[in-house]
Amino acid sequence: MKGALAIEPRLASRQVALLRLAGDSSYSIYLFHLLPLFGFSAIYRLLPISGWPQLIGHLVSSIVLCTFVGIAIHLILERPLLALAARKRFMQRAQSL
Repeated sequence: MKGALAIEPRLASRQVALLRLAGDSSYSIYLFHLLPLFGFSAIYRLLPISGWPQLIGHLVSSIVLCTFVGIAIHLILERPLLALAARKRFMQRAQSL
């Protein structure tokens, strides 16, 4: 136990870029996950696979697809809108001083 506690400060300073991006995109993933999920589910039902392989394949591929769509929406839509809102707030503060 002491060994794990000893390396904790070093691990806390490391960040995995992909996990950080997924965390930053979590709201977009939450808001838009149904769009690709419904479309992909309709397509997946047409495949000639049944039983556990279909269920596991559908779960894994749906999670990956919804995550990628959410990240794309975050990068294309959410991040630029947040930057625009921050600039607008900065300009309003500068004008009020």
